[in-house]
Amino acid sequence: MLRRMLWRMLALAVLAAGAVPARAAEAYQVSTISSLLAGGYDGDTTVGEMLRHGDFGLGTFNGVDGEMIVLDGQTYRATTDGLAHPVAPTELTPFAVVVPFHPQSSTAVAPGQSLDQLEVPAPPPEEVPVWADLRHEEIREAAARLPDYCRCPFEMRSFERLSYREISLRLGLPMSTVGSRVFRARQHMKRLLLANADDHLRT
Repeated sequence: MLRRMLWRMLALAVLAAGAVPARAAEAYQVSTISSLLAGGYDGDTTVGEMLRHGDFGLGTFNGVDGEMIVLDGQTYRATTDGLAHPVAPTELTPFAVVVPFHPQSSTAVAPGQSLDQLEVPAPPPEEVPVWADLRHEEIREAAARLPDYCRCPFEMRSFERLSYREISLRLGLPMSTVGSRVFRARQHMKRLLLANADDHLRT
């Protein structure tokens, strides 16, 4: 249970760092996840020191006493009663990851609205691929050469014609991750197919 919680916290913090522009996406990390999992539950970094490096992130407190939530420069302790309690800057942490968060867009959320009730934004309209006039076999062969992480979402989208939501449910990935991987796969496909086209012209 503890390991699952800690890995989830680390993954969310890293994803948050990737959501900001390149220069601002430098995450400040207190200790390492491996040290925490090995039993390093007591650190000497204060919350106040940590907040000098970022205003958004996750972590825990000494003794793994609750989950740390850092939002808008304020640090909270999430406890088993489902509440988030503000903590003093003198509190110590053995592990945390924070970033200077700069949102690129925002949307209104009604009070009491759950995650399931939030409306997932529709993916942007798809461009007509540059390889639209190529033979199906050529596209299949190029797709087979894609990196493993993006090949499956791309094939589901392009060949099975599944929606982003269907792919998300089937692979157990967030829709934003599915969209990112399909986009990266298309970039790879363009390079692969254009290279193939150049080879055909030369021969």
